[in-house]
Amino acid sequence: MKYHQKTIDFLIDKSVTIEDAHHPLTIEHFNGDSELLPMTSNAKVDQIVKLEQEKKLYLPEAVKEWLLYPQSRLWFYVRTNRHIYINELNEFDLFESEKLILSMFTDEIGVTEWGIELNGNQDPPVYTKYTDDDPESWYKASPTFSQFIYDAITLCNIKTPYDFKN
Repeated sequence: MKYHQKTIDFLIDKSVTIEDAHHPLTIEHFNGDSELLPMTSNAKVDQIVKLEQEKKLYLPEAVKEWLLYPQSRLWFYVRTNRHIYINELNEFDLFESEKLILSMFTDEIGVTEWGIELNGNQDPPVYTKYTDDDPESWYKASPTFSQFIYDAITLCNIKTPYDFKN
């Protein structure tokens, strides 16, 4: 792992279990749960290639590395207290304004979204905005995608537009 080794080391070295607000869970609790299966499935290389072709873009290496890592979507979902989803690849939205943002994450009620800036950087910054806000209203939530993932996994700490507006 080039971009997410620190996060993976945290999960392995700390023997991190997936926790719910009320009781500890393990990955096995989620296996076979039909409601969670689409959300927890890993991206496949051919799906990433298809997304890149359809949207005429190139996903940065840090993003591909995380999407392809086993159970990465499940870890992200649970470590953010089941409030933020990494969207299915076919649900990634492209926003063109002052910046080219690829929206990848949504909160559980569809009010807030997070996306990466497609700026040629292999570990791009992450931005956030309220879904109903002007498409220009993106706030920088993290300097890099890998730092965004690390903060979410280790600290359950993700900045939202609320952090910038209030």
